[in-house]
Amino acid sequence: MIYWPNCRCIECQVNRALRWAFIVAVLGLLFSVLWFGCSSTVTPAAVNAQQASFDQGGQNSGLISMLPGNAGAIITPHARDRYNELLGIYGSEFLPALKPDDGISPRLDGNYDITAAALENFILVAAWHRMGREPKSK
Repeated sequence: MIYWPNCRCIECQVNRALRWAFIVAVLGLLFSVLWFGCSSTVTPAAVNAQQASFDQGGQNSGLISMLPGNAGAIITPHARDRYNELLGIYGSEFLPALKPDDGISPRLDGNYDITAAALENFILVAAWHRMGREPKSK
């Protein structure tokens, strides 16, 4: 059926009103999708370690056991590698500057002894690394 633009009959007026309502609804839907649907990107939260990582088949993060009398600890070769890598990044921030294998000595079983002071430094530089802290002197 043909509707005239200037016709004053009820049927033509209702048709024009419905047409305008449909156009406004479509434009409103398009605007809301563009405005709210694409306004931001979801970024996942940072994951904080809640438990020890696996090293040599055990969930020990490379720390095998503590030595008696607070003398230090026994660590795995992988933990020694992480310690030396972190000292390469942050070692110059200590006075005197720490060098790789400071406070570490090999054991006959293939693992390493680490002194209490070196273990304390290892914990500190590992925390700095997890925080994303940049070294002060590059």
